[in-house]
Amino acid sequence: MTHTNCGESAIIFLDKKGIDLDQIEFNVIPGDRFWIRDNGAVFLVAENERLGVVDFQWSSYGYYDWLINKLPQMADGIKALKNIQLASNESMLDQKIAYVTGSELIKSELVIEGGALETNGKGVLLQCEQVTLQRNPGWTKKEIEEEYRRVLDIKKVIWLKNGTADDERKFLPYENYIFTGTGGHLDEFVRFADAHTILLGWIDKEDIDKHPLNLITYKRMNENLKILQASTDQDGNPFKIVKIPLPSIVEMEPDGTSEVKTDATDFAQFLPEVKKPTDKKMVNIATVSYLNFLLTNGMIINASLCQPWDIKTVRRSCKGNFQRGIP
Repeated sequence: MTHTNCGESAIIFLDKKGIDLDQIEFNVIPGDRFWIRDNGAVFLVAENERLGVVDFQWSSYGYYDWLINKLPQMADGIKALKNIQLASNESMLDQKIAYVTGSELIKSELVIEGGALETNGKGVLLQCEQVTLQRNPGWTKKEIEEEYRRVLDIKKVIWLKNGTADDERKFLPYENYIFTGTGGHLDEFVRFADAHTILLGWIDKEDIDKHPLNLITYKRMNENLKILQASTDQDGNPFKIVKIPLPSIVEMEPDGTSEVKTDATDFAQFLPEVKKPTDKKMVNIATVSYLNFLLTNGMIINASLCQPWDIKTVRRSCKGNFQRGIP
């Protein structure tokens, strides 16, 4: 086994948690990004337990298409950068994982990240319009669903609308907030606990006023809830929906060095009911969630977001409903 300092850190961490390292095969593959769920392999398991890997296209979270839409006058240069991206280590990672694991490679021209896919393992796939349609501007919903049926053996696709407000990737219409999120990944706000149970990120009414972004997420999750309540599983049965409190908003200065004010933004042009503050300080918003967990054989790996943070990097608030029943 060959490993880097990063690999050594992972091994030390798992060993301290009492994990039997003899049960784990470590493979270190060179790459430029550590969110391996997104640009890494999407595994399939055949009836004979043979592994397959779907090679979806990678567009760096649709960033280049987003830039082209925002800066059409620079479209040619941005497209050139996009082509370089498509040939990078990031784009080839899933193919390399297929090779080292001896998995069958299944090619797809659909652009999507692993964090934007959520299935119950029985043929139902959740999708977020905000992400999937942005990544694939030339595809219709019907074409996307047909491709999922071909490569993932999906029987039903449930389309949700939008993700959480802190997972945006834009400067406007939130005038003083800077967002560098994915644009609405499912692993931030909705997951299957089992084939019939859906965990949905949630903000209670009494917590809306704790941060201006909460009202946006509150409305989005209510819309998604209605969609899920009207949906059924692969056998036509309704889902059990469990609301999971979302963490409080994490704010950072653009340079990540000092504490910031929670009301430093202008939402008037986006949500008229939010009062317009006077402070114009720019604030970075981090994307955080209790639903971005990893299921493994006999273990769940999840974030613990109420631990102390370095105040020079981030101001953290874990109050109210965000501590209720959350480890």
